[in-house]
Amino acid sequence: MENQKDDYLPEHYPENQTCERVEDIFINPHLRESFNFTPNNDRDSLEWEHWYGRPFIEIDEHSDESYQDYVKRMSSIDIEIKLDTESQFYERQKELKDAWLKAWPTGKRYDVRCLTGGAWDRSSSLGMFASLGEAIERCHQGIALYGCM
Repeated sequence: MENQKDDYLPEHYPENQTCERVEDIFINPHLRESFNFTPNNDRDSLEWEHWYGRPFIEIDEHSDESYQDYVKRMSSIDIEIKLDTESQFYERQKELKDAWLKAWPTGKRYDVRCLTGGAWDRSSSLGMFASLGEAIERCHQGIALYGCM
C-alpha cells in the first residue's frame, strides 16, 4: 500500500472514542485510516502521546466473497491472471472458511495491537486470540516499548 498519512483528528483521540470498552481496553477503536501504514517519524506527536503503549483490540471475522466480486477484484489488478472457475472459487472459499473456523471457532479473531515503536510503520501485533477474554488478558500483560516517543 502506498504510504498516505491522513490527519489525526479529535475523533481519533482516546477520550472521544465511542467504541466498546472492556476493562478500559478499546474494542475496534476509530483510528486514522492509515494508522497501520504510517512510518513512526511521520506520526503526529499527539497521536504518539495518546496511543503509545495503549493496547487495543481489533475484531476480525471471516467474510464470504461472491464469485462476481472476485472476478471484479481480480480484473482490477494490472496483471494477467488465470481466474478460478466458479466451482473452483467456491471450493476454495469453503476450504478457507473451514480453516478459519478451525482456528477461530466463534468465527471471530481478536487481534491485540499496540503502538510500541517496535514496528517502524505500524502498530505492533501482540497476538491473535480465539476469545475476547484471552485478548483482554494479553492487554494486561507486560508490553515491550521501544522508546520512540
